[in-house]
Amino acid sequence: MIKSFFKAALLLVPGLALAATPAAETQLDRAVAVFVASNIKLAVDNALHNLVATGVEVDTALVKTLIFEELSRPYNAEEHNVANTIIESAVSARAVAESQQFLADAAAREGAKVLPDGLVIETLAPGEGSSPSAESTVLFRYTGSLPDGTVFDSIGPGEEPLKAVVADLTPGMTEGLQLMQPGGRYRLTLPSELGYGKEGVPGVIPPDCALQFDIELIEII
Repeated sequence: MIKSFFKAALLLVPGLALAATPAAETQLDRAVAVFVASNIKLAVDNALHNLVATGVEVDTALVKTLIFEELSRPYNAEEHNVANTIIESAVSARAVAESQQFLADAAAREGAKVLPDGLVIETLAPGEGSSPSAESTVLFRYTGSLPDGTVFDSIGPGEEPLKAVVADLTPGMTEGLQLMQPGGRYRLTLPSELGYGKEGVPGVIPPDCALQFDIELIEII
């Protein structure tokens, strides 16, 4: 009786059940394997595409090979966290470099004014009258873009302008609007710390990303 129990227990220990006969593959087993593997392959392709789109340069063919090697290993939370930190650092370094160049290009344009905190303002068409204060409510239209030219938000001609209290906006917008006059058009280039900083806006604005806003200040209410 004791020997029979010991033999049964052995079959439950992974790696020790050498005498166990593998189950015969069924059509359903194969279908599940194909389904899961296909989803993994699609996820790999999408993840690599999104990562490369951030500007991180990797050998995608080599990375795919390494990914499928890693799939054969048990999940390790510590390794996962270390890998995530390395990737975030690479993405951040790329964003910082692009943003610094973006700000330098803006500062070098004729007529650009660089403020002590790094904000760059350009007057595209002058306005008239007094500038708003931080407590003012203003109407304005704008186009916001990333260093690569991607427009992430805009209110264009013919659309209802945005109504906002100047102080309620990002620090760069709050500062920049107070240097504008109604009826004028301006361009602000914001260092990341005057925009959305290290957090960014997931899926819209990367972390540590400089921003550019073309603004038409319509009215101070």
